[in-house]
Amino acid sequence: MEDSHRSMSHSRLSAAGNVWIALVFVGYSALELVLTWTWTPLGRERSHTDMLTIFGLVAAIVIVGQFFVAFKAFSERFILGLALVGLITGLLSTVTPSAVLSLIVGPLRICALVFWIVGFVLSLRMLLSAARKQRSGQHS
Repeated sequence: MEDSHRSMSHSRLSAAGNVWIALVFVGYSALELVLTWTWTPLGRERSHTDMLTIFGLVAAIVIVGQFFVAFKAFSERFILGLALVGLITGLLSTVTPSAVLSLIVGPLRICALVFWIVGFVLSLRMLLSAARKQRSGQHS
């Protein structure tokens, strides 16, 4: 009984099986790809960091972490993992001195861009899979 319940909840939370969830992954991946492409350096001078920013980042890390646990497929976890790394990087950049950040900004940007390209391609693959499943379900 519990296995059938688990498989039903997984099918509802599967981006490869649900077009709307897949569209959210595609939209988020596309947004992150554009933002990474136009990324402004983290090492620029910052004004003071308020506690609300830190709290918001920690809350977002917890929420995305919960989604990471809920989704089981590699593609979904890859994209959510990238989001987690981005949030953790953002949190660390709020407390790290600018001099240290300026040393790693270039390589970090290149790595993030490559990974978000892969994430975008994986999200498009999930969307195509979900659309095929939906179409085959309508014809059956």
